[in-house]
Amino acid sequence: MTEPGWENVEQKIEGIDGWLSDIENHFLYSTAKNCANKGVIVEIGSWKGRSTICLALGSKEGKQVKVYAIDPHTGSPDHQRPGQKIWTFNEFTNNIRAAGAASLVIPVISTAEDAVKNWNLPIEFIFIDANYHDHELTKNLIINWSKHLIRGGTIALNSTNPSMLGILSGKPLHGLPGPKKAVADLIYGSRNFKNIRLAGCITYAQKCDNNTLSERMAGRFTQLKSGFLYSIHGAYLLLTKIPSPIKKFLKKSLASRTNLKS
Repeated sequence: MTEPGWENVEQKIEGIDGWLSDIENHFLYSTAKNCANKGVIVEIGSWKGRSTICLALGSKEGKQVKVYAIDPHTGSPDHQRPGQKIWTFNEFTNNIRAAGAASLVIPVISTAEDAVKNWNLPIEFIFIDANYHDHELTKNLIINWSKHLIRGGTIALNSTNPSMLGILSGKPLHGLPGPKKAVADLIYGSRNFKNIRLAGCITYAQKCDNNTLSERMAGRFTQLKSGFLYSIHGAYLLLTKIPSPIKKFLKKSLASRTNLKS
């Protein structure tokens, strides 16, 4: 993560609210940069534009593929409170402009469920960061949006497994039940995805017509790795209940022995 382009992106997103780690942000930047302009880039869940900037500036260094940023800008259920109105679009727009990414970003003020109803563009890379706890909602997002993903295109879903870097740096999301189960059912359990990998809390894969036995086995190995990370996460939660000096020692030991890049 030391290339000059990425260092510039890190400076651009510094101070913008968001939950993705450096590993996850760099994954978005790198994947967008390598898109071949065979379809557009879609982001579901833009919040205030931190991840959108990573996608757009990566694309800017590559084939300059347009980034469709889909978000109702009214916050997720976790942010909404009775009697309080949330409207993040103005801040989103200001952040995109300040980062020099406005020429490639097309905001879509809508829920993902409504936006897909009239969608007719091929997609080369889709990043789903809806943060839904509900399995059915996440499942429907995968089913409905992956129909528009080109063969060889990449689908990436956040909050699907724990990230050791996220855990050790105090990030709040380490894999939500809804996205986790949806990925198990529709990505790991599908014949239409291959090259399944992890990048922090993100699970990503390439669309294919019919994966091979070796590709399915490789995918199951990645699933086992995700399960192992869940086990470590559970152990870490137990460690948080022990005295602080011991916890600091174990935390340091865990950081040195674990591959933080997932």
